[in-house]
Amino acid sequence: MRKVSFAIIIVMIMSISVMLVGCSAILSGLGGSSGNGTTESKGRPEDDTGSSCLKYALNAEGTGYVLIGLNTSNIPDEIVISPMYNGLPVVEIAPKVFSGKSIAACTMPDTIVRIGAEAFYKCDEMTSIKIPKDCEIIEELAFAYCKINSISWGKNLISIGEKAFKASFNCSSVRLPDGLEKIGKEAFFANNVMFYIPKSVNRIGELAFGVSWLNDTLKPLYCGAGSKGVNWHDTWNKTDRGKERPTFFGMSGLAMEN
Repeated sequence: MRKVSFAIIIVMIMSISVMLVGCSAILSGLGGSSGNGTTESKGRPEDDTGSSCLKYALNAEGTGYVLIGLNTSNIPDEIVISPMYNGLPVVEIAPKVFSGKSIAACTMPDTIVRIGAEAFYKCDEMTSIKIPKDCEIIEELAFAYCKINSISWGKNLISIGEKAFKASFNCSSVRLPDGLEKIGKEAFFANNVMFYIPKSVNRIGELAFGVSWLNDTLKPLYCGAGSKGVNWHDTWNKTDRGKERPTFFGMSGLAMEN
């Protein structure tokens, strides 16, 4: 009888243990999802060398981390984004992360592939920007209404979205990077700046280089291509007053600020 009772107790203990393990797994699964295709990270791993106020989440593919926001309202003037987090590269800045924030500088690692929409919208204290080497896409309004004195482009940039740099430049000239292919609608609207457009660009949206009616003078555009591209919008370089900016084609050796 004692042997039977002892066996029953052992079975009960084992059953309870299995139930506890199962519940723990379920709770862990429920708490790990961010609800937007990414999995939020817990704690701060040793390889996070960036600013402590930043919050990361694993991307949907599980291949890298996305900077998704801030974990405090008190953020420093200068932000540093870590190149690695929890053993994987930081590959993206999510939309609106720093929108309207009073930051003077942001160091972005070369691992960043995409800068999200409105990521630095109206960050008008950021005067110098370095686009990451591996960055391929800058989404719409990403740097709109900043006051950029100098910019350094990444060598892998392919696409600049709509209004990405609208009313953003506070310098005399900008040379866009070789290899750039697409410039969205009003991407550089309201910048009275001398631009150089590389011949790699095969698509330019409406009023991509238009200027505001408040500007009295128009600075010229220089193009690496010998003529207007097939997929350049008919009004890619006109102002909203209908006046065409001076444009010089085939100017590939022009030295300009970058």
